[in-house]
Amino acid sequence: QQLHEEMRKACAIVESLGGRYDLNILHGYPTTVNDPAAADMALGVLNEMLGEGNAFVKEQIMASEDFSFMLQKAPGAFLRLGVKNPEWDREYPVHTSTFQMDEDALPVGAAALAACAVRWMQTKG
Repeated sequence: QQLHEEMRKACAIVESLGGRYDLNILHGYPTTVNDPAAADMALGVLNEMLGEGNAFVKEQIMASEDFSFMLQKAPGAFLRLGVKNPEWDREYPVHTSTFQMDEDALPVGAAALAACAVRWMQTKG
């Protein structure tokens, strides 16, 4: 909201100079913000499951994610699963026509989600 207001103020400067402007702000996905307790719990569970240091907090990025709508309704944490085969010599980014994944990562991801869900239910009731 603050950014939108600042954009309106910046654009309005042209009016004082006799100009006109049209500003159309498209509202997309809300910011994805992990619940701190859920994120800490998930990190602990995943390090137990995968070995210390194999689960870690990534640097924040500016990206859209519809999971943000779910986090507005219930506490949770967005997890990213590494799906690159270590033998591959290049990256295959998601949301591209060249995306490839090592399907051996899928059972690990499913087990990670299940382990986090069980721990959450055990600790949060």
